[in-house]
Amino acid sequence: MVVDDEEIIVDITSELLRSLGIGEITAAMDGKTALRMLDAMREFPNLILCDLNMPSMDGIQFIRHLGERQVRSGIILVSGEDSRILHSVEAMARSYDLYVLGVIEKPINLAPMLVLLNSYSDAGKTAKLVAAQPISDEELRAGIESDYVVLVYQPKADIVNGKIRGVEVLARWAHPTRGLLGPATFVPLAEETGRINELTDLIFRKALAQCAEWRAGGLDLSISVNFSVGNLHWLDLPEHILACAAKAGIPPAKIVIELTESHVMNDLKASLEILGRLRLKGVQLSIDDFGTGYSSMEQLKRTPFTELKVDRAFVFEAANDPAARAILDSSAALGRRLNMTVVAEGAETEADIALALAAGCDLIQGYYVAKPMPGNAVAAWVKEWELRQPRIT
Repeated sequence: MVVDDEEIIVDITSELLRSLGIGEITAAMDGKTALRMLDAMREFPNLILCDLNMPSMDGIQFIRHLGERQVRSGIILVSGEDSRILHSVEAMARSYDLYVLGVIEKPINLAPMLVLLNSYSDAGKTAKLVAAQPISDEELRAGIESDYVVLVYQPKADIVNGKIRGVEVLARWAHPTRGLLGPATFVPLAEETGRINELTDLIFRKALAQCAEWRAGGLDLSISVNFSVGNLHWLDLPEHILACAAKAGIPPAKIVIELTESHVMNDLKASLEILGRLRLKGVQLSIDDFGTGYSSMEQLKRTPFTELKVDRAFVFEAANDPAARAILDSSAALGRRLNMTVVAEGAETEADIALALAAGCDLIQGYYVAKPMPGNAVAAWVKEWELRQPRIT
């Protein structure tokens, strides 16, 4: 479906799509017409190309209605507007859990269109659909008791010499009928129901056990574990973390507690006491998804973070988006000024690596290095990685 109020643009876009092998094309001249057509369809179209500046209902309003309808089409945003407007609308669409392939500026050219169309997959649509269906409170309770949590690990590599310095621990939920589910299906529920301490403790203990197994085999890696601000109400948390680490034989300096920057610390006194005491004991603290929240500078000023993770949106988009590159550069510069280790998340291409290096990042994490993997695969993978690629740059 092509949604655009300019007939000549609809014709050009349709002809371009036909040249790429797409045969069935429906057109609508504004958002309201497109919605009526979508509501009358038995199945959503595979792709929707949507202009932004249209009469009656503009493309931004149209995107909201698509989100409310949970439309599972691949979406390409097209406009002659400022690129920052386009990327802002893209972020809005993703917040509705829509399957956004990307943005194209007018006039439309064949090359960027082909790149986005090649990124389309039914698997991507399915993944979005699964992520939108959280588990129930009863499933959460039973799953924590029966240990339905599965951990995978994503390596973090030194951007200069390629050495693997550590891993981030990522939790999955082994659902009996739906397979492995991402954290969005169970972590928010754990926070809402007050089970976040149980869940985090389960993840942390399993990660420590795996780290101890690696160390016994001669592999010395740090482990980064995501904690919720909901965990920062337990004043004895530092003692608990240190006791668990001592039992597993893991030095505190090898433990990195990651806190998402966009989450607000409601009980500031308790949070700062806990975080300060953790640092006093040698545990590392990381501010995750940096640049996506509302109080980044305040968080950095008052909390003794040792690591800054630049959000993936500013890493993998930096090569094509000047605004993203500016945020990557300034975030890395800020981290260096504060003597923090700077991690570039979401690095997928050589261009991402080059920009992260130029910005002054210390570590990279993303598909360029490796996808998340089971704990029993890490040691062999590290050996293979360091044999075939001792240096990244």
